[in-house]
Amino acid sequence: MTEFSPDQLLILNVTEPQTGKLIKELNDKGIHFTVIDSRSGMFQEPINCLIIGFNEVQKAGLLELIRACCQHYLKYIPTQGPARGELASLPMMEAQFGGALVQILNVERFEQF
Repeated sequence: MTEFSPDQLLILNVTEPQTGKLIKELNDKGIHFTVIDSRSGMFQEPINCLIIGFNEVQKAGLLELIRACCQHYLKYIPTQGPARGELASLPMMEAQFGGALVQILNVERFEQF
């Protein structure tokens, strides 16, 4: 087994519909990660958090992969909650979803047992 010692940690928040494609691409490139399901009732789309340890030399390629898989998209959502029997007449608005929130932290010490 080869020894891997990451010097940076990427914390990535991405919508669930985009998570599947991103996970497939990460697996194809042999990048290991942890997924934390962070659902809440506040957002229209469930959000997943991926934690990825990597080396500085991988940063540019990793960020490019994230940009390619996590594009913004438009979606219509109701502007208010529906009253009984009013589903067809709800006012809708266009909202932007998707994309990714990326945080990169330096790793001071890494241990794997």
